[in-house]
Amino acid sequence: MKKMFGLSLALLLLSVQCGFSQERLRVVPSNSKVEFSLRHFTGRAEGHFNRYSGTLDFDENAPEKSKVSFEVDVPSVDTANSTRDDHLRGAEYFDASKHPKMTFKSESFKKTGKKRYMVTGPLTIKGHTENVTVPVVLDRKTTLWATGEDSLIFEVTFNIDRTKFGVGESSSLLGSEVKIDLELEFRNAK
Repeated sequence: MKKMFGLSLALLLLSVQCGFSQERLRVVPSNSKVEFSLRHFTGRAEGHFNRYSGTLDFDENAPEKSKVSFEVDVPSVDTANSTRDDHLRGAEYFDASKHPKMTFKSESFKKTGKKRYMVTGPLTIKGHTENVTVPVVLDRKTTLWATGEDSLIFEVTFNIDRTKFGVGESSSLLGSEVKIDLELEFRNAK
């Protein structure tokens, strides 16, 4: 019995320590977050999106082969103020009825250090597309012992100029720079 437990523990530890080969992983929204903040005339406005999805083909041993695709459901914007949320969904800001999705799809995935990457690709918001390069940190990786699922948690923080995407162009009360904070857990189902 002790030998079996020891072998099981050793296999578990090996699975946690080994690099992940390329496989399709999906974002787990219940363990992830998509947040934004920007300056306005009295301080900072903050919010998040409640609905999003994404896939990741990640090869830790050959990160240049990795790919990520991510989509945000614009009508799910939430700033804890329903009047402001409705305003953000309107034509002046996100125009969510015409542009219900924000999308990103990587075109390059480069390792820059231990667990650090630069990911480049087109970001589309409100029908406007800009190439962005974002720093990505692999915060944690593991195989969940209860389910056998691989789990990767990435942290991403970057800034965009909202006016380049046609978001609130006429608003002089808001800063143009928007800080984006993502913490994304990706898993596969074995």
